Amino acid sequence: MGKVGSIALYLEVSNQDIWKEHETRASFVHNVFGNYEEGLRAGPRLAARRGYVGLLICAFTPEGYRKMLLNASDIYGKKIDGPWGRVQCVRIRADDSGHPWIRTLDIGKPKYFCMLDGPVRLKTYSPIRSPFSILKDLEASQRFLWEYSGAKDLEFSFDLPHWIFTKVRLKANIKQDVQDVTGSLCVFSSHKMAQLILDFAILRGFGSERERGFGSLDVIVDRGD
Repeated sequence: MGKVGSIALYLEVSNQDIWKEHETRASFVHNVFGNYEEGLRAGPRLAARRGYVGLLICAFTPEGYRKMLLNASDIYGKKIDGPWGRVQCVRIRADDSGHPWIRTLDIGKPKYFCMLDGPVRLKTYSPIRSPFSILKDLEASQRFLWEYSGAKDLEFSFDLPHWIFTKVRLKANIKQDVQDVTGSLCVFSSHKMAQLILDFAILRGFGSERERGFGSLDVIVDRGD
């Protein structure tokens, strides 16, 4: 199986505020599901009722994806203690047709055509830390897909498809020791595999500190559930 993807996890919590911190969500995923080297990281926070929190968990390797699903089913309904306090998993969503942030990709057998219909609006849902190079991260994702699937016949090649940035609104938070870049942008590519490359890059994360759970860049959607 060559599947990768993301799921939405909903927790009953005693303190919602600390889950606004990217460090809290990254710590939870690291301790309960696995770390970045195992192909797992924290994604954006999801809207939830008072007393609850939702978060996206991203798996960008088949091994990480299997581990994510296994651990999610194992913790369902259970209470979990940690630096975040005591939480209980009350809901899991894995249907990729119900939310644009929930993805399921088969990177072992990629579709021949998975083009973008038009520019995609993206927003940073956690800081993108310097060096900020979206093109470099897209190229790394394309290279992984090419090597993993052996899809030479699908014309991946190592040449980066031409990505167009139609709108960029990014700013740096100079109050921090390391500059955090946040904002939004629109990207487009006419490459026949552009949708797969972009979706996989979003699962991997962006920036030099994605292994800590930072670098969540995703489509702009209504935060309602």
